[in-house]
Amino acid sequence: MVLLGLFGAISCALPVESEARRRRVRIGGRGLAAGARHSGPVLTREQLRQCVTEQNQINDLEDAVERLQSSLQADETRINSLESRITAMEPRVDVYSQQSVDSFNALVDEHKRLVGAYNSKLQSVNARVDALNAVVDRFNARCAERAYYEHDMAAILGGR
Repeated sequence: MVLLGLFGAISCALPVESEARRRRVRIGGRGLAAGARHSGPVLTREQLRQCVTEQNQINDLEDAVERLQSSLQADETRINSLESRITAMEPRVDVYSQQSVDSFNALVDEHKRLVGAYNSKLQSVNARVDALNAVVDRFNARCAERAYYEHDMAAILGGR
């Protein structure tokens, strides 16, 4: 019976999924025509080139984090499925049959293993999300709403 109570403690160990701020970063400042004046600072071509490079790198990192989160979601689905099986099986365990108890305990042990692996992966994914969010914040401060010259953007995107 003690082992049956173990299931309840294990099921509570599954934390909430990671929290990512899903957003594609982009240089959202105003594109200025050649010779146009702007009241605030305008990105130089080199600054703009660096911002475009960072934008692409950040978006690639976001894709990688999203894949990790999808993997977590698949793990969570497996855990929830196993929990359902355990919950359905629990009232039918014959406590006088070693085979019945062993079969049930094997499911509980598998659940415990999956939850432990999930929690380890969750910490890693959350650390990646935090790092990504810090990079996005730095990008936004330097690039996101800064004006640039359209001809500079065209040159950079054209490989010049």
